[in-house]
Amino acid sequence: MIQDLVVDRAFQQAGLSLDAEQFRGMMGRVHGSVPGRAADLKTLLWNTLYDADEGYFTSPDTVTPLLREVFGEVD
Repeated sequence: MIQDLVVDRAFQQAGLSLDAEQFRGMMGRVHGSVPGRAADLKTLLWNTLYDADEGYFTSPDTVTPLLREVFGEVD
């Protein structure tokens, strides 16, 4: 949800009539590869923007403990 809000705001500030949901749909149609990388471009984009490695805010392993500190455990 936080990532969607950030993406929505960035597009709004750039004057684009695009939202996070539309952007994710566009990413799903990306084709190509990056030399020297095993994964395809679509997977690399997704992992970088939405599911980055540990230590980045987009990593579930990073953001979940932070959210629990703020909101506590949610059932």
